[in-house]
Amino acid sequence: IIKNNLDFSSNNNKLLLGNNDLTFENSATVSGFDDDEYLVTNGVGQVLKKDLSNFTFPIGYDTTSFNPLTLTESGTADTLGVRCLEHALDSGSSGAPFTNQVVVDASWEITEATVGGSNLTITAQWSGGDELTDFDRSYCGLSRYSSTGWDLTVSKTTAASGSNPYTQTRTGIDSTGIF
Repeated sequence: IIKNNLDFSSNNNKLLLGNNDLTFENSATVSGFDDDEYLVTNGVGQVLKKDLSNFTFPIGYDTTSFNPLTLTESGTADTLGVRCLEHALDSGSSGAPFTNQVVVDASWEITEATVGGSNLTITAQWSGGDELTDFDRSYCGLSRYSSTGWDLTVSKTTAASGSNPYTQTRTGIDSTGIF
């Protein structure tokens, strides 16, 4: 449990969570993170933020892939958890990994302590090395997996921002899950 601040104060520091959760209390912060200093969600453990309003989760699925996720909650205050997964799977949290489709080869799982009442803005970050062969960053979006499949539609696509790393933002998210 982080009560005040987790500071990545020296180069090439990573904290591997494995199957453990790391919880940031209501006013706790994290500083000094970048592509050499971050939290690795290499198991079922997740990073939790209590009473989240706006927070950047400095995470990656291994020690070489930095894939932070920023969440802004303008709905009901809640504890939200995030972990980064190594692949985008055809059935969300299961199935075969996409191989050359138009996706980034990573996904993010977002959970909430109290289901309902969310109004999230999500900003995901990735590097060019995470993009699969047919990915087109000039025409992309954040997709959520539901029981009927991935929900990305043409109306939800825009050009990614940045120049390696890249970001994509989606607003008005009212359900958590795999993105």
